[in-house]
Amino acid sequence: RSVFVGGLASGTDEEGLKDYFEQFGEVESVRIMRTFLGYSRNYGFVLFKDDGPSKEVLKKSHVINGKTVDVGKSRNFRVIYVGGLPSHFTEQTVREHFKKFGVIEAVKFIENTSVGAKTGYAFVTFSSTEEAAK
Repeated sequence: RSVFVGGLASGTDEEGLKDYFEQFGEVESVRIMRTFLGYSRNYGFVLFKDDGPSKEVLKKSHVINGKTVDVGKSRNFRVIYVGGLPSHFTEQTVREHFKKFGVIEAVKFIENTSVGAKTGYAFVTFSSTEEAAK
C-alpha cells in the first residue's frame, strides 16, 4: 500500500503530492521527509487505502511539478532516521517529540566513538510500521 517517491522538486509539498497520486486511488497519508530545519529531503512516501493503486503507480512513470520522479515499493520498517539534532538533545527530548506519532520502543543516538560525542543523529524505533510512516 505504501509507495516511495524520490527525486521530488524542492517546491513539492504534501498537498501537491497527495493531489497527484489521488488519480490512482484513495490516499490515506502522504509524508515528505524533511531536515530538522524543515527543508525537504526531496523524497517521501504515499500510503494508499488499499493495495491496488500502489501496484498501478509502480507500473508507470511520473512527472510531478515538472520533474520526473522515481517510484518504488516502500519497505515496511519501524525505524526512522532523525538527523540534525542539537547536541543538547537527550533520549527523553526525542521521545517527547515523537510520541505524538505512536509508541516508541527505542531511541539510539549515534556517537563518534573516538571522542565519545553525539553525531547529531539518531534512530527511533516505533512499535509498528504505520506509526513510523506518520
